[in-house]
Amino acid sequence: MFENYISDLGSYNYTSCPYIWDFGQMICACAMIPGALYIRKLFATYSKNGEGIKESSRPRVILSYLCFFSMLIALVGLFGVGLFSEDRTTALHLHLFFTYVTFGGFAIVSLFFGLAITFYPTLFPRLFGLYMIILPPIACVIFFTTFIQFSEWMLMFSIMVWLVPFAIILLRHLNKEIRLVVKS
Repeated sequence: MFENYISDLGSYNYTSCPYIWDFGQMICACAMIPGALYIRKLFATYSKNGEGIKESSRPRVILSYLCFFSMLIALVGLFGVGLFSEDRTTALHLHLFFTYVTFGGFAIVSLFFGLAITFYPTLFPRLFGLYMIILPPIACVIFFTTFIQFSEWMLMFSIMVWLVPFAIILLRHLNKEIRLVVKS
């Protein structure tokens, strides 16, 4: 963490089979697109009592679309980082560009999701939303100003701390909805 960037996991200089890392990033980016669509719909219409809001407020709908579009930007970046690994980057330094898009995109995603969670009823606790508003954007600013290996790892960990529980909670909610549909 103090000597290597995360992208070194996808380089022949550090591993014998970097394609596993690169393809994993591209597959993960594609696999997260349906989740981004579901989250947009869920944030625009979720209510605590289980009944969807028929007329969502305009700011809530706008925030749900901002969450969705920023997630798509982050996923395009993630796909690009896998496609243009350190070993396959171009004279335009596309790997570095997509790294910025990925990390900046996920920090913005974190900010928008955090705002949605903090100010509107959602599946997620408000404290979770506050974390998302504060830590990943700060870690992103630190990384973009220092460009040192450790700050990149800390940014990734700050994103994973909200992304993994976020996905688990979302999958549990989706599972409940599927069970309700199957029973009816």
